[in-house]
Amino acid sequence: MERMGFTVQQLPAGSIVEKSGTKVKVLVGKDNCATIYGWSFPWTRRRKLGYAVERILLASGMQAFCKPHSTNLIYRLGEEPGSEWLERVKPEGVEIRRETDSADGSAKERYQCGSIKSGTKSIRFWTGPAINPESKVLTHYLALDADASSVSSDPLLQSLDSALAASGATRLETQRKLDR
Repeated sequence: MERMGFTVQQLPAGSIVEKSGTKVKVLVGKDNCATIYGWSFPWTRRRKLGYAVERILLASGMQAFCKPHSTNLIYRLGEEPGSEWLERVKPEGVEIRRETDSADGSAKERYQCGSIKSGTKSIRFWTGPAINPESKVLTHYLALDADASSVSSDPLLQSLDSALAASGATRLETQRKLDR
């Protein structure tokens, strides 16, 4: 979180993550499940911060009990997703438009966000740092504002998924498998 410019205050069972006076509380349960508090109000800076925190947690191996709020289509990357990387892995006929996102902290120049556009279809994306849960080594992620279940039926998502897989990216499972 701190690599993205957030201030993190450690608590006994979690932390408080802050950026520009906006805070969310992250609690981690005994089953290593994280809960984010204080971000449920629509169209607020807290919500943007909560989404950014959730994407980092999901990219670092946490899983949600139900569909995550920010996205459920996240890829762990083998290399840093800078401008050159994005241009190299984008499918043919796809345009990348970079945007600024105030919740992304001070790493705006290092990590990209924006939209991926093909024809009239546009999908927002975010990149950032994460921790590989197996090796505990810093890694990176790419999150798409799309539903993972749509990858097989959406041509833009199919081409993105194939291009990312060819570049060594791994699509992550973001939702826990629950006993029914």
